[in-house]
Amino acid sequence: MVENVQVVIFDGAPVNWVLRKWADDLPHCQYASHVIPKIYPDLVGMWRNQLCDWFLKATTLDHILMIDADMIPCEETMELFESKLDVIGGDCVQPDGAPTHNGEIGCGCMRISRYALESMERPWFDWILTPSGLDVKHCECSHLRMRAKAAGFNPVMTGQMMHIVQAYVKPGDGEKFQLSLLANYGKPGKLK
Repeated sequence: MVENVQVVIFDGAPVNWVLRKWADDLPHCQYASHVIPKIYPDLVGMWRNQLCDWFLKATTLDHILMIDADMIPCEETMELFESKLDVIGGDCVQPDGAPTHNGEIGCGCMRISRYALESMERPWFDWILTPSGLDVKHCECSHLRMRAKAAGFNPVMTGQMMHIVQAYVKPGDGEKFQLSLLANYGKPGKLK
């Protein structure tokens, strides 16, 4: 099924070399900056909408698989190509090591069928703020899941993708060391 999937790598940040090397072997792979005239990193929902629109207009493939630049494919990633479902996301973690969206699919690694995109109301991706405008009520991932469910699709997590996160190492005795996520720095019970 790899031949029916358009892979698009979000390269608003530097793409890690493992992902770049993996993508070289795929029959249909593009970097977002090659198909979107101007990238606004702080408007990631708009960027994802533009890529899906480009996919519908410029390709005849069945699915788009969007992958963020800080993801690393692993053996289980290939399950994202094999699933027959319309809206799926790879199992990955957030920079603090917590599960992405409490076990729901996120946009860091998401595959959507042409049929699903054509069936859902636009915009597919959007950031919804609280009524005060001071916080996020729904990120673009949540918005896509709501749009998919409203159109009769059931977003499912399948496959895996590793996530590059910042960590720090504290030297110990001899060959021992302690590794901790930078996102946890200074939290109770964590390394300082």
